[in-house]
Amino acid sequence: MNRVLLGVELVVAVVAALSVHGWAQAFVAGRFGDPSPARWGRRTLDPRRGLDRFGTLVLPGLGILLAVSGTASAPVFAYGAPMPLDESRLGWRRSVASLLAGPLADVALAAVAGAGVRAFGTVSTVGRAAAVLVWVAASMAVIQCMPVPGLDGARALRWALPPRAAATYADLDQYLPLFLIVLFFVLGGTFLGIVGNLTSALCSALAGPGVC
Repeated sequence: MNRVLLGVELVVAVVAALSVHGWAQAFVAGRFGDPSPARWGRRTLDPRRGLDRFGTLVLPGLGILLAVSGTASAPVFAYGAPMPLDESRLGWRRSVASLLAGPLADVALAAVAGAGVRAFGTVSTVGRAAAVLVWVAASMAVIQCMPVPGLDGARALRWALPPRAAATYADLDQYLPLFLIVLFFVLGGTFLGIVGNLTSALCSALAGPGVC
């Protein structure tokens, strides 16, 4: 029964983190004068509007199954379809701000959940669910900031590159599922070690030591 409850908590946490991530990016872009996210129906908390079959269903589903079965300690991660931004309208500063609004929203969500952990502890059902949300939201924020083509960190980093290098980097976005499969399941030691350390530090800062 505890494994079933953990599975439900992980699903809820993934949906919540993914929803606020996409909404924050669309909201900030809209405030900066880019109507593209709203025009494409992305200014919403409904994660189905930015559904990516691999990133929204397969990858987090596999992560949840591994976490519930106890066979792996890899972070549960999900991503949606790229946010449609009119970068020519936004310019580099506002484009970067719009992209990073997603991870920052996940950090904010983790902070709110962390307050719940501090208030209820990890013994109660509410506290345990809040701890799961802290872990998932913090993991998603950390991973999205990694310079992996297709993720927010890479899309923001492109603005610091020369035009030709930036274009080549952008062309690699289509291979994001392959990159994540390699990083999570083939070369997982180094990558997941970095992600785990950063996530643990963020969790400790937001919810207290030993929560994640």
